[in-house]
Amino acid sequence: MKDYMRESEVTYVLDTTALIARVPLYIRNNCVTTNSVLNEVKDKYSIQGLELIDVIGKLKIVNPNEKYIKKILKKAIQLGEINLSKTDIEVAALAYQLKYGTKNHIVVITDDYSLQNLIAHLCIEFMPLRTRGIKSKVVYEVFCPNCNWKLAPKYGKLVSKCPRCGMKLERRIIKTLNLHEECNEVTRSSMNMGVKS
Repeated sequence: MKDYMRESEVTYVLDTTALIARVPLYIRNNCVTTNSVLNEVKDKYSIQGLELIDVIGKLKIVNPNEKYIKKILKKAIQLGEINLSKTDIEVAALAYQLKYGTKNHIVVITDDYSLQNLIAHLCIEFMPLRTRGIKSKVVYEVFCPNCNWKLAPKYGKLVSKCPRCGMKLERRIIKTLNLHEECNEVTRSSMNMGVKS
């Protein structure tokens, strides 16, 4: 994997939206994703795109190490990002693993606002495709409107229903930050994706 990662300066980590949009066909740089992202691609058009991407060798499949998945899950709970899927957590974990395991600049391509928020808090750059993307990063408090139970970082898993009374959990913003706050680098892409001309 490390030899592959040295081939260029920028590595794009793709979520499902980026694969459906066939992003690897339009950029020169390395593209990576996880098996769980591939498993979300179901329609015939997107599967044909994946087959073409595979034929030209434009996508590397890398599953994140379990220790990074645990770190990212803990961070998601701290941020109150309870709407993230297992796949989202794995995409963020892969980006985090690559950020600290290679010398490449890592950019996550996603339109998912919750994933963008998590990625921004990890001080990793993101690039939206069809949306404008988030303008600031936030921290939520997750609580039960019925019994006032609160999701604590030590809870260990993302939940959408109160474990005490079963009510759907709600969120309120407790902190808003500029995308660049608490990071020493840019977190939102303004760079050229290396689109082929």
